[in-house]
Amino acid sequence: MAKISRRVRTCTAHAETFARALDAHRDALIEGLMSHNHALASERQLSERDFERFVGWLADSVQQRTQALEVAERACASEPSDEPSPSIRRDRAATLLVSRLTQVRARLGVALGARGQATYGLSELPPRTATELADYASVALTLLRAQPLPPSGNRASTDEGPIGDQLDIDLLAEIIEDAWIPLRVALDDLDREQRALERTLAHRDGALATWSQLYHSASNILTSLAQLADVPELAHSVEPAPARAPSRAGAATASASGPRAKSHGSHDSRGESAIPSPVLNPGEVAEGSAPVSIPGSPAYLAADSVPAALPGSAPSAPHKAHHGHS
Repeated sequence: MAKISRRVRTCTAHAETFARALDAHRDALIEGLMSHNHALASERQLSERDFERFVGWLADSVQQRTQALEVAERACASEPSDEPSPSIRRDRAATLLVSRLTQVRARLGVALGARGQATYGLSELPPRTATELADYASVALTLLRAQPLPPSGNRASTDEGPIGDQLDIDLLAEIIEDAWIPLRVALDDLDREQRALERTLAHRDGALATWSQLYHSASNILTSLAQLADVPELAHSVEPAPARAPSRAGAATASASGPRAKSHGSHDSRGESAIPSPVLNPGEVAEGSAPVSIPGSPAYLAADSVPAALPGSAPSAPHKAHHGHS
């Protein structure tokens, strides 16, 4: 069952107390109010039915607004699902995409050098937030698709020919795209979920403001009627009106910064968790990612690492791997 917030439970308790007190003292209230009829001309007097209808209208108004508030509140408390939330899918997809980008970037660095990495938009390390990461991968995909053959001026050479000739740029693009699509889908789902939550919170806040205004007025009216009818027990039984709910404008502001999906790690201004760049040794694969074989390279390459040897390449001097942002 959806969890009801403490504030809405308090509103419901006030409404229930209002209804119980009115039911217990209804007859005494109406009798006391009718006792004032003797001072009025007959055409100005109200009948017992008139008082019954007004008191019933007051009770029904509070009940209806309370039910509407509870419905709006339950809509905000979504039931747990067996499916991974968009935020979990986003983080998993981002981790996989960082691994794939790191692998492709390292392969391009070995074959084409820094200029080759820049040609395909991979001169910098992958960003640390999911949205920026998806944009970074999208740019790389566009450049890889637009120029499937490495530029000859960027190819490293050996006695056996250019190393760049061994690259399959289309394959590199597919490796990135296979990890980029799940991230893009998760981000879109997360955006839709957030917009829906903000609309639901705005509706709940509006219902809370309406309830607060109505209950404040109804409780004051009933207290005044009880005093007029000389029924102090009823006046003392009605709970005082709670503090008013935020204004509609304030509610909208609060909703816009409503709860976001929980995630671990540091966050940027949009609430996204930072996706750390993997620190992997040759042959290692980030958790949750499948090994990808790139012709002419080891099963996995860490950022800026150089394999001991590539087919068709000359032996190179040892090179220290660098981690972190360039």
